Amino acid sequence: MSDIELIPLSRLYIHSLNSRSEPPPLEIDLLAQSIQQAGLLQNLMGFKDFEAGYADANDLQSVKIGIVAGGRRLRALWQLYRDTDPDMAIPVRITADAATAAEWAGTENTARAALNPADEVRAYSTMRAKGASPNQIARAFAVREQHVLGRLRLAILPEPALDALRTGDISLDQAAALTVAEDDKHVLTLLPTIIARQNGYGRMGPDAIRNALRPQAVPVNDRRAVFVGIDLYSASGGRIQADLFSDSTVLLDPGILDDLFARRLEEVRAEIAAEGWAKVVAFAEPWPNHEVMLKAGERLRRHAVDLPPGDQAEYDALSDAAEDRELTDVELRRLDELEDRQRGDYSDEDRAAATLFIFVDRDGALRREDAFRAADAADGQEPDAGTTSKPETISDSLRQDLNAIGTLALQTALLDRPELMLDLLAMSLTRGLTYNRPLALAPSEPAIEPAKTDDGVRVSDRLAQAIPGYDRTAEPTLDLLQAIQTEGKKARNAAITAALARTFQAANAAFGRELAASLGVTARSVWTPTAANFFSRMPGGMLDDIWAQLVPEELTEPSLPFRNLKKAEKASRLHDLFNSADFRETLGMSREQTARVDAWLPPQLRTPETITPAIGTKETADA
Repeated sequence: MSDIELIPLSRLYIHSLNSRSEPPPLEIDLLAQSIQQAGLLQNLMGFKDFEAGYADANDLQSVKIGIVAGGRRLRALWQLYRDTDPDMAIPVRITADAATAAEWAGTENTARAALNPADEVRAYSTMRAKGASPNQIARAFAVREQHVLGRLRLAILPEPALDALRTGDISLDQAAALTVAEDDKHVLTLLPTIIARQNGYGRMGPDAIRNALRPQAVPVNDRRAVFVGIDLYSASGGRIQADLFSDSTVLLDPGILDDLFARRLEEVRAEIAAEGWAKVVAFAEPWPNHEVMLKAGERLRRHAVDLPPGDQAEYDALSDAAEDRELTDVELRRLDELEDRQRGDYSDEDRAAATLFIFVDRDGALRREDAFRAADAADGQEPDAGTTSKPETISDSLRQDLNAIGTLALQTALLDRPELMLDLLAMSLTRGLTYNRPLALAPSEPAIEPAKTDDGVRVSDRLAQAIPGYDRTAEPTLDLLQAIQTEGKKARNAAITAALARTFQAANAAFGRELAASLGVTARSVWTPTAANFFSRMPGGMLDDIWAQLVPEELTEPSLPFRNLKKAEKASRLHDLFNSADFRETLGMSREQTARVDAWLPPQLRTPETITPAIGTKETADA
């Protein structure tokens, strides 16, 4: 047993079990400064060693305590208070057992409680400010240097954030995320929200905190940054921030990046136009606009060429490998390069009469799309004089803002059109659209049948057809909307009801059971136990219990008790009991006994009996 006692500083000494060598004076100076600033953050470990000759065992008030773990802290305390306050009470965990004391001396790091991270931050930063190196701090506190460096990164946080860390109002990961803030004001503004949501809905994790503190930040691997180059961005005044606690590096000035991207894209467009093209059009988006391309005229064909034997062999090998495994990024780029070369090039005459389209893909690579020749150019007419004009390349952030404005205007107009909103809901939920739903709602498609089923499970056609097959190319159109409106409210509401019913997923929760009871719903309305879907999958003893519940003993054959049957025979008899009127008649079951069979459910499907059906009336589809 050991207890923590408050012992006067004058009664403490370094015990011989404390095998550490005399620490350098600088370390003691730094540790003393930390204790003076933050207090003694860890108790000492002491031994009542009566054989050491420091006191009479009968006079416990004079017993001196030998410190077996914490000698550096004791030396720092002596330096601070031995002359000014020798009776200062020091917390010491004490044992009178020699074996325990020896164990403490050998395993000091595990014998003491870990510091609160906020206390570590304050203590380490105080020592760092006095000139101590991270290595010296680590040695003074018997921790790894990397641990000290991590805590020192948190020292940039304002005091309220460290206080919240110390009291447990925020976690260490959340505190680390707060270090990405550009100044204390942003931290102090967000901190109350983090604390308020800590134990409820909307808890802010580290990623959410980083996003909130730098909403305009752009990842360093953004296609625009790759295309422009970080050096040019930085030279143009763009700020770069590296997260102290992760490998994440972001760019803080998207406006500068957008301007550089547009300028560089125009430079590249002009360089390509100088190759002899009649016109070069650059798309600012990370994909080509095929609708615009097809309006440019007739697609030109390249003049295919044969690759050199070595390149052809490499192309064949990569093509074969792609059929057997997933190629690496390097292999994919090489295969694309060889395929592009194999396709050949355009003639000088084609270039002089054609439009070429270019764009920067998601990886930041410049891509050339196919060339097109306008009809008038094909007839020998001169191309438009403005073919080399600067393309429209507004910034991505401006494009997103314009999209948001247009969406906001339409949302505002829809507020006063509830019927149209229901039409749009039906369109989103029941017409098989995928990526282009007019509403940001997607019906889930949970399984509506158990994994093992047979004729004992009955699925409504309305549920089965509620969600049609998805078409990844389907687009919302006014014709589709008008078709829904033509079908009428009743059909629309019925379709919405079926689609939404498919998404219900709380059947096994308390709410689901209560709702089923209030609606007067029983699982037997869609399911009948059979040998295949239920009885053959149950333990034999449970089959005995079911039979005993439903078939009175006087109706059972005395010469062959049900419990003596093999499991397969038990499952077969119960199947007949639930599915064969002739079998029940053979047993001589009464109408009441038959009704009990027809109503029986396993405990997992039963609803609360204390709830009286109250909202079970059917509603009309056009209500």
